[in-house]
Amino acid sequence: MDASDVEELVARVLAIPAEWTDHPNAAFNDPAFRALFGGLRSAPTELLNQAVRRLTTGLEVTDAYQAARNALTIGTLVESGADPEVAAGAVLARLEAELSEPAAEAMRHERIVQFLGLASMAMLSRSLPVRQAARRRSRLHEAVKESGVAEARFIGQTLDLVDDLSLLVLHVERHEALEIRIDAVASIFHLMTLLADRFPEWCDGEPMSPEMGAIARGELPLTERVSDHARFHLFDYSGLDRHPGSSLWGEASPASIPTLENERVVLVGSKLFGSRSWGAEFFASFHDALRSGIRVEARLSAADYEQWLARVRACLPK
Repeated sequence: MDASDVEELVARVLAIPAEWTDHPNAAFNDPAFRALFGGLRSAPTELLNQAVRRLTTGLEVTDAYQAARNALTIGTLVESGADPEVAAGAVLARLEAELSEPAAEAMRHERIVQFLGLASMAMLSRSLPVRQAARRRSRLHEAVKESGVAEARFIGQTLDLVDDLSLLVLHVERHEALEIRIDAVASIFHLMTLLADRFPEWCDGEPMSPEMGAIARGELPLTERVSDHARFHLFDYSGLDRHPGSSLWGEASPASIPTLENERVVLVGSKLFGSRSWGAEFFASFHDALRSGIRVEARLSAADYEQWLARVRACLPK
């Protein structure tokens, strides 16, 4: 398999007429699709990316169904190892156009959005830069939330995740300070599970199971109803007195954490309530390629911890 072979395989796919079928899988029955996917099954990334770049021209065709089928072909190649960033902008633009001005009657529109949505999720779930770029498309973000098509709603959920968010974490009982960055986090409950997984020393002799940690990170599928529980409590920066009103409430987004001197400050302390649990539905477990996690950027010195604690105290009511 070389570059000329890839060009030939893609040209055959792009030449397939846009013939509507009531069965989604039948849209890919043409032997040209099997030849493309089979020929590139073990191809190096550069050849996969070449195919994706060539297929991107097929997103510009007038027929929205044909464009969506080409998009899903791209998504399939991304799942096989192509760079998710190569065609993401073009696929998301076509999805936004279809949601803004549906190009067909209801059943056809739904199929087009399904194909474009599946292709988009293949890229969004694998790339932080793709998610960040998609969030800048405000019309797209609004449109996927308003759509009645499930694949569009999954995109809305993905764009609602918190990515690349910096947090200053002060553990007030261990006298520790850390700078962390979180990715693909859905809620404070999700953050608590990820923190317990990443910092077992905070769990007061009650470590999390490896399976629960893997589910929270997106590395294990959610096949049954599971739940986690609190091993510590999270407060905003006003919570040194452990007042319940300073709690970070589990259903909220981490993006809602208040800032102090342009830092989102989280205070960690012992459990406040006797029992607090939550289901894994508060995690980002809606795509098998999506990974959630915590990056530790710095462990601050004892002096830095004390300086931040003094800043926190200075903000408390006198």
